[in-house]
Amino acid sequence: MIQTEYLQKIDNDFLLKTLQPYSSKEAVYLQEVSVLSLGKLGSDSNYIVQGKFSIESPCYVDETGHFNAVEFVICYNQIMAVSLAYATQNKLLLCLQDLTVEEFYILFMSGTYITRLESTYKSLINPKEFSCKFEVIMERKRSRLSILKTLVEFSDRQGGIALGQVDLALKHS
Repeated sequence: MIQTEYLQKIDNDFLLKTLQPYSSKEAVYLQEVSVLSLGKLGSDSNYIVQGKFSIESPCYVDETGHFNAVEFVICYNQIMAVSLAYATQNKLLLCLQDLTVEEFYILFMSGTYITRLESTYKSLINPKEFSCKFEVIMERKRSRLSILKTLVEFSDRQGGIALGQVDLALKHS
């Protein structure tokens, strides 16, 4: 369920800088991001971020009229990128503490891999206006590799919902 209260809204300039690789394709779907929970370094407390999306026109196909698997991955990548860049800048996750945000931007484009993705679509989501909750549920670092397990929930005001669990590997240079 999407929350209405948040701890901190992430600055729009930061969001746009992080999503700059999507701008040339007119594929910036993430419109607003807020931190719901900072988590706690080294604890079981999760880092949780919420985003608002709008897909006026898909970047890859004519409009389908509903949120689909391709958009799931694109939107996941966008909220993941902004959430992890913010976590890197503010030293919120142990596995990313030794990176600067500029190093993270390079890592995001060249060294971030989805190692597992499970998605379930409970009901149709209106792509014109929907929200997402992104949650880091586990993190660890091995040598030059950060491993994260994340949950994601997309939903709209009409009751549309899609859920996912996504595992990531970030290869530090």
